[in-house]
Formats: sequence, C-alpha cells, structure tokens
Amino acid sequence: METKAIGSELKPKRKKMLGIELMRGIAAFAVVLSHSGDGSWGDMSQGVVALRSFFSFHVPFFLAISFYFLSKKFLLSQQEINWQADFKVRAQRIIYPYVIWTIIYLIFRSLFFLGMGQTDKIATLYGDFVSILFFGGASYQLYFLPLLLIGTLTFYALHRGLKSWSPLKIFTVLVIGFVVRTLVLVTGNQFQLGPDIAFQTLFESAGIDPYTIPLRLIAVFSVWAITCLPYIGVALLFALLEFRFNQTRHNREDVAYFSTLSNPYVFLSLSTSIFLIVSFLVKTTPVIRPFQKLTVAFSLVLMAIALSYTLLRNSTVFGKIAANLGKCSLGIYLIHPLVIRFARLGVGEIYPEMLSTVSIVSVVLISTVSFSVSWLLVSRLIQNRRFGQYLA
Repeated sequence: METKAIGSELKPKRKKMLGIELMRGIAAFAVVLSHSGDGSWGDMSQGVVALRSFFSFHVPFFLAISFYFLSKKFLLSQQEINWQADFKVRAQRIIYPYVIWTIIYLIFRSLFFLGMGQTDKIATLYGDFVSILFFGGASYQLYFLPLLLIGTLTFYALHRGLKSWSPLKIFTVLVIGFVVRTLVLVTGNQFQLGPDIAFQTLFESAGIDPYTIPLRLIAVFSVWAITCLPYIGVALLFALLEFRFNQTRHNREDVAYFSTLSNPYVFLSLSTSIFLIVSFLVKTTPVIRPFQKLTVAFSLVLMAIALSYTLLRNSTVFGKIAANLGKCSLGIYLIHPLVIRFARLGVGEIYPEMLSTVSIVSVVLISTVSFSVSWLLVSRLIQNRRFGQYLA
C-alpha cells in the first residue's frame, strides 16, 4: 500500500519570493565576477584568489534553489503530479536556451577567431563535438544547463523509483549523496571543466581512454548526477522541515512563544552567520568540500527566504528591482561572457596598465560594468516574447 506523500493535504500558495529573486541576481553577479578575473589575461593577486573563492557560491546556490522549489512541489502538492509531463516542460526550458546559446557562441567565437587570424583555434573549437553537443563546450558557462538537466532527471528518477517521500527516504538520499560525492572528489574523479571528462583517475588506472565517446557520456552524466544528489537530499529535507514547521506552528497553543521562535529576523541572522563562518573560517579540503558547498548554498536559500519576509516583505521600488533582477538572472548568466570580452577591450583601451595584472580593482571594475550592461541588455530583450523564452 502506497504511503501518502508528505504534505499532500496542504495546498501550496503561489507567492513571489522577492528575497530569492534578489539572491538569484546576487548569484548572477558572482558568476560575472568569477569570470572577470580568471587568470587568462594576467597573473592573479592573492586578493583576487580570495575574492573569487568568496564568490564561488553561484553554481551551488543555483542548484540548491532549483531543487528546493522542485522538492516543495512534489512534497507539498495537493494532488498527484504527472511527472512525465512536468519533466518535459522543465527539460524544454533548459534545452531550448542551451541549443540557441550554443549556436550563438559558436558563431561569435568563429567570427572572433577569423577576425584575429587565429584559424587554428576554429579547428580546435569544432574538434570536440561531443563536448559542444552535451557538455556546454561552446562556452564555459553553458555546462550548467546540461548539469541542471541531469540533476532534474535524477530527481524525477528518484521520485519515480521511491514512489513517495518519507523522512527515512530523504535522509537516505542525503547520506548516500554526500558519501558518494565525497568519494568522487577525494579520488580525483570529478567532472573537469575544459577537457570535459569525468572519472579520469579511474579510466587511467584501468588503461582506458577517458575520451571514448560512450564511456565519456556515461562518466560525465554519472558524475553530474552524483554532484546533484546531495543538493536534492538537502532540498528535500528543507521542504520537509518547512512543512513540519508550518504544521507545528498552526497546531501549537502557545502562539506567542512560537511567533518569537519563527521570527524571520532570527532566520536572517542565523543564515547570515552560517554563510560568513563557513565561507571565511572553514578550511576547504576534498573531504569537507561537499559539506561546505552545501552549507553555503542552503544558508543562502534560508537567507533569501528570510529576506522575503523582512526587508523585502512590502512591495517597494527595491522589491521591483529585486523581481526584475531575478527574472534576468538566467539571461545574465548566458550572455555575460560576450559582454566581459568587450568590457576588457574597453578597459584595455582606456587604462591599458590596469590589465597588466589581475587585481581586485580590475576585477571589480570589469565585473561591475559587465554585470550592469548584461542586466540592461537582458532586461530589454526579455520584453520581446521571441527572445524572452531563451533568456528568462
């Protein structure tokens, strides 16, 4: 006999979470900053290394928030969800932008290499079609879309296989995901952006070429599923705790006591403290890195939720800005490498000495300009329905 899904009796309310929209925008800026000083045009100072490390939460946060909303939908849904149809819609929202932007970046990079007389790089660009088709090889940031697609598929496969979500099943997914992810990192078998391979250590020890097409696809997709598994587990746990918290709050007689305990400012302070402590005081090692990234990502999720009920509770001008920023975050993520390239050219013409080294000043300047221009462009483009479906 099938158990009833957790929260199946609770009807979810669709509400704009402005704190989450704001945090999406901040994460988009973190992406731009990380790519504005990657060492490809100069030596990085220690300050830049520390700055990029601090802002490295962008991909973990995007994974965390994606699986958080997906978990809430399946745990708190009032009725059974047609998961096949739901996955088809979500897959299309990932695949269509991926295909379009892959084509855009292939055209742009080809024209750029032709203009610079670097025809040898064109051959290199098109030399690995497996990477272009499946791993985001047309531009370094595109890999996130197939990663998210594999993670989403993993969630639906788990939901299909487990039938329903109980606390024990959620805890099991979380523990297994954390352990397996840690083993992959410790053994050096993680996904490597650039060569776009996974399980390299395992393949080399077995005398197998990691670029063999069928094995390469299986290896990368497997590692991506493993990467997403801890995020899925924590997201499910978050959704479960949120449901239990709301259920207890409604049933508790001591309303005054519980109102104090559930004060969103308490959660805002707690999440901010956790984020800062883990970001600055915890030394990263392969063993604790998965736990650190998970903690940072979901502390930001909690912070974003708390912001929605505190500083962004009322619909103000700042709230409208946050909403627009969140809506443009995907577009900023997709378009920013093009803008960064032109921003560097502009800065190089005006202040050529600034690009002699990758300094905090140059990174902050280029990232701020690139982010602002990207935001403005996306904000304009999404007003057109034809372009908007590939940007937001």
